[in-house]
Amino acid sequence: MQTDMKTRISDTFLALAKEKNIDRITVKSLIEECGISRQTFYYHFQNLIDVIEWSVKQGMEEMLQNSLKQESPQEAMKIFVSTTAERYRIIKKLLDSRKRQEVEEIIVQALKTYLNDLVRNKAPEIALDYSDMEAALDFYSYGITGLLLKACGKEQLDQNKLARQLVLLLAGKMIDIELGDEI
Repeated sequence: MQTDMKTRISDTFLALAKEKNIDRITVKSLIEECGISRQTFYYHFQNLIDVIEWSVKQGMEEMLQNSLKQESPQEAMKIFVSTTAERYRIIKKLLDSRKRQEVEEIIVQALKTYLNDLVRNKAPEIALDYSDMEAALDFYSYGITGLLLKACGKEQLDQNKLARQLVLLLAGKMIDIELGDEI
């Protein structure tokens, strides 16, 4: 029941975000649209950023589950690319709001969790110590977020090509820089 109410609040927020400027959405307008009390809202969420964060995490979890069902890394990444492309308008609106910094951090952290879970499920043989894994996840999370936002903002997006490029980047096969034996 609690998740159903959170989903209802989240879905209503996203519907409002499609219609109007994100900065004009208030807790009051959201609860009126949901037909719930302020107390019900605050029982489930602390504020609107909390609603956004929960929504992004739910979307990432859904993408992860769909990605894990795919046969190849490219098919898994295509799920991620296509979902991001489908939701680009709302993501762009969120990033164009006064909440940009919080939203950007939510997206990057959600992507970091997604990549971590994907690696643990699809490549458990990767053995990195904690700080190396953190550095790799941060690097890829920020890089992929920037690349996806740039690519999804273009008129023509070749989702297959972008998915392939992301897989090559993640596998370290796109650019092979020889740094010598000092590392």
